[in-house]
Amino acid sequence: MKREVKIGIFAIVILLCTWAGIRFLSGVDVFSRNRVYHVYYDQVNGVQTATPVVIRGVKVGKVSEILLNQSGEGSVELSLSISRKYDIPTDSKAKIFSNGFLGNKAIEIELGSATTYLSSGDRIDAGYDRNLMDMAGSEYEFLKQKVTDLISNLSLTLDNVNGLIDANERNIHGVITHLDSMTGSMDEVLTSNKQDLAAIIANLSAFSEALERNTERLDSIMLNVNTVTADLAQADVASNLQSVINKLNTTLDKINEGEGSVARLMNDPALYDNLTSASANLSSLLADLEAYPKRYVHFSLFGRGPKADERDRRKAAKAAAAVAEEAATDAVTE
Repeated sequence: MKREVKIGIFAIVILLCTWAGIRFLSGVDVFSRNRVYHVYYDQVNGVQTATPVVIRGVKVGKVSEILLNQSGEGSVELSLSISRKYDIPTDSKAKIFSNGFLGNKAIEIELGSATTYLSSGDRIDAGYDRNLMDMAGSEYEFLKQKVTDLISNLSLTLDNVNGLIDANERNIHGVITHLDSMTGSMDEVLTSNKQDLAAIIANLSAFSEALERNTERLDSIMLNVNTVTADLAQADVASNLQSVINKLNTTLDKINEGEGSVARLMNDPALYDNLTSASANLSSLLADLEAYPKRYVHFSLFGRGPKADERDRRKAAKAAAAVAEEAATDAVTE
């Protein structure tokens, strides 16, 4: 055999080995005859060639090819290479799921209940299992968008604030100057009244100490106040006051209606005038008795002693008082 033929054969073997190695590393088993099924998805995030295909957790094949489909029926086409010893019912579904905590993707074949089976090159219905990692990814995208919007709004707000500060720079400077002046004035006031403030603080401390020393007395006072309050509540002062007020109102109503001597005295002007006249007459009579006692005393021809004169004087006074009382009674009766 010529040397050139040997070199050509060797080169072909090298190329075949290289091709087989590349295919093997890319997940294609070049030494076995598998069935190839096709499935279509809208998106296949995380799925790559050599992504495992499992049935009930057992690896039965792998993704052999990923193509962007232009036919409009799903945007991505996956070719699944599955061992011939596994028959796939026609109503089975292929779902993408996260295999492991790190979120590595895998294809799970959910076997159907049909009695007919798919042939190589047939299509498997697609499914997608949203697990925790997938939901976290979608939530991350949502939060990412929200954070982007928040940053944009915050940037706009800061721009507005900066513009407002620039437009009112003079006013802000004036406010800061006034605050600085006020701070200086307060410092001067505190410095000049340092002793007075110290005295006030000392007095407050002394007052607090006095309160602390007299805590028991204060407790006793509060206990007495509570006792008095309880006694007043038990005595039903409000009810007694209400009773007194009701009686007073009843008396005033009777007076207004003209019942009783007081009502007659207040409501009858003639009675009041008669009482006034009787009182004046009584006063006049007593004054006359005091000025001229002999008018009301009987004299004896044989003379009378001082005791007899005194006795007669008392009798005259009683007689005058009786006359005055009778006059007053007549006035009330009228």
